[in-house]
Amino acid sequence: MTRFRSRWYAGSTARLNRRRFLINASIGLLGFSSRLGAQSYSSATFQERRLIVVESAINGELEQRLNSAAAGDRILLKSGLYDVEKLVVRAPSVSIENLPGHAPEIRFNAPSEYSLLVSESAQNIILQGLILSRTADGPGNIIGLGGHHACLRRCRIAFDASQAPKKYDCVKILANHILIEDCEIYGAPNQGIDAVGQAHLVFRRNLVHGCANAIVVKGGSRHVLIEENYCRDLRHGAIGVGGTTDPRWHNRSNTPAEAEDVLVARNVIEYERALGIGGGIFLMGARSTRVYHNTIIGAGIHVRSGGDPARLEKKSANNRIDNNIVFSTGNDGILVIDEDNDAELRVRNNLYWRTATATGEFKLHGSWMGYSRFRTSAPFNQDSIFADPLFKDMRTRDYRLRPGSPAAAAGRAENGLRNGTNIGALPIAREDNA
Repeated sequence: MTRFRSRWYAGSTARLNRRRFLINASIGLLGFSSRLGAQSYSSATFQERRLIVVESAINGELEQRLNSAAAGDRILLKSGLYDVEKLVVRAPSVSIENLPGHAPEIRFNAPSEYSLLVSESAQNIILQGLILSRTADGPGNIIGLGGHHACLRRCRIAFDASQAPKKYDCVKILANHILIEDCEIYGAPNQGIDAVGQAHLVFRRNLVHGCANAIVVKGGSRHVLIEENYCRDLRHGAIGVGGTTDPRWHNRSNTPAEAEDVLVARNVIEYERALGIGGGIFLMGARSTRVYHNTIIGAGIHVRSGGDPARLEKKSANNRIDNNIVFSTGNDGILVIDEDNDAELRVRNNLYWRTATATGEFKLHGSWMGYSRFRTSAPFNQDSIFADPLFKDMRTRDYRLRPGSPAAAAGRAENGLRNGTNIGALPIAREDNA
């Protein structure tokens, strides 16, 4: 599924310095593919692991193999359409993968809360190289990840376009220590990826489109890395840090905030019709969140209150928004900071621009204003730029920078000094059209 990755990321070698917990989380999650992360099982268990090839998509062979799976089994699927009602992974340290060179599709044809459920007992699970689609029109999620240390990699996950379910999500995160990378996720009535009250999550290099929202972490979520995703053609905000959560479901043992300690970095977010979006990236009741080096086409960045939907009592605080490009094409606010949500806020070295037909401007504490007034009215704003970023070719969705762009090599480090990086998510395009 790597063909769905934005081609501009492949040539980019610059990476942000991440805090230790994020590095540890990434290394730990990536280790699961070799089963080194399965600390609950002895080495003897893994020496006895079975390699199981599912030969046929008929006669329920996949369900039989999965129901009889033992710890450490590796189930490989050949190409074919596997039409099933529901799958449940119960054994720990099981992987379900495509046989190399094959493209198996698992199609879920019956209503269920979770079409594919990784149960709480099934930790250290890998799902890789699969096409997972849901054709049932009742409410429900395609995948529920209920076991810790799960990895979802190079999969295509989608609601069938011929159906019109009113809810819910493509992937629902129900446990800690989850890695989702290099997947295409689309068609969800609500979120492409949704996490409520979980911790140590990594979402990277995914293409998420055709959903209400792309990725949302809320309800007490903590220690999250959201990087290098390409989010487009969404009905509302793409990446949400925080939101509204019924108090019954808020995980206060993680944090009283809607979300805390989140890094949102080097994502590309694009809207063809940016009307009433509510922020391509939105922070609602978020604390200690870093929004660095993202490129947003169409919508803006919004910082607001979250929490109980009836009260919105949780305020955003201690957040950093640096080195982003916000290119407005519709009526979404370029930068919106609601009252009482700017405590310890820093907004630094961002590049803003809008098309001639765009009506979105800046909104501070309920008042709309142009850029000149914003610069003098926002004490948290530093070193901002209002200029055309000079993308290589917006008609072909190539948002790399042309040589001479005001965003080129204009990035700043934590200490405020220029460090040679670009503002935004993408590199400079070479003049030879490469």
